[in-house]
Amino acid sequence: GNTTDLENKDAILTTALIAALTSLLSLLIVVGNGLIIVSVALVKKLRQPANYLIVSLALSDFLVGLVVLPLTIVYDIMGEWVFGPNVCDVHVSFDVICCTASIMNLCMISIDRYLMITQPMTYPKRRTGKLMLLLIATAWLLSCLVIIPALFGFTKNVKDGKTCLISQERWFTIYSTLGAFYLPLAVMLCMYWKIYLEASRFNSRHRLRSYSTSGSQVNWLSNPNPPVSPRNGAGSPPHSPDKLNSVQSEGYVTDSNERLIPTIMTSSGIVVVDVDKVKDSVFDDDTISSSGDEIIALKPTFHRPTVFNQIRRRVSLATSRDRMRNVKATRTLGIVVGAFTFCWLPFFIVTFLRPFACPIPEAQDCIPLWLVRFVLWLGYLNSALNPLIYIGFSPDLRETFRFLICCKCTN
Repeated sequence: GNTTDLENKDAILTTALIAALTSLLSLLIVVGNGLIIVSVALVKKLRQPANYLIVSLALSDFLVGLVVLPLTIVYDIMGEWVFGPNVCDVHVSFDVICCTASIMNLCMISIDRYLMITQPMTYPKRRTGKLMLLLIATAWLLSCLVIIPALFGFTKNVKDGKTCLISQERWFTIYSTLGAFYLPLAVMLCMYWKIYLEASRFNSRHRLRSYSTSGSQVNWLSNPNPPVSPRNGAGSPPHSPDKLNSVQSEGYVTDSNERLIPTIMTSSGIVVVDVDKVKDSVFDDDTISSSGDEIIALKPTFHRPTVFNQIRRRVSLATSRDRMRNVKATRTLGIVVGAFTFCWLPFFIVTFLRPFACPIPEAQDCIPLWLVRFVLWLGYLNSALNPLIYIGFSPDLRETFRFLICCKCTN
């Protein structure tokens, strides 16, 4: 009798602990991601295309915490599914779509970061709200495609009265795990590896190249392939726009206010500086139109030999700041990919192996239940880590969070 009582007490304590921890995690997911969505909605500085993907990621994680986890918590506490087969189908569908959307949004963010770092001269001009919305729509569409076979009856979820489980048919397991995890993981790892290589190449091989002009010297970073495609016609200078198509170097300089200014040098010796970033008229300039933005085309031979001395005094090459920008972006994405892999890989390994390892896939005791639930909740943990990672690396988000938490944020 005493042994039974102790076992019952242990079971009650274990259930209470599980309920408390899972409820706390669900609350953290809802609050953390909800604050990110509210921050971007309220603060004008944050309402820019660059943050659209972050909001989409936060929305998918927010829905995981708000819609998916409450029923999952009850399922784990009760030890059986008590909501009926129809609710089971809806629950499984929301679970798959929201979790996959979180993964797909992380995948799109890695692609966006890769393009930002490898195409610093051209991609920012294409990084419009429309492009970000297209990436977001793609992420959610791909997420829905994963569950389409179950929605249209090509496969059926396991729902025998006490169990609510996604279909265990082998073909569907291969299809869903590849689409929801393994392929996005491959893309993320590929993007991160290329970003890492780009940052390493910047640190080790991009040496300062010096161009002497009229007794003066201006330094640039070597980068062989940045394309420049000026629009023909509008505002063409005496120099042919075709000369700008062959670019030999690309870099960043800082002005007197420590602002980063993208620059390029063509084979014809013309230095191009973004006019939107530089308003000082120390240059003899011709203006041309490139992708709708005004730029200055500088002629390397000047009648006044002091002009490049003025440039050198006013504009210095920002090698250290650009290196830090690359390193920080690489570190951020590395932590995101690392956290994603740590949280979701165990679950998808178990999910993939289960239909092949179990004689009867529906059997609950084929793989220890505690292991199945543990790796599932480890995956859900990723939805709580994502906002923490982005808040940690975004001063603007941190500042907004402090205002929101202190109830001082005003529109």
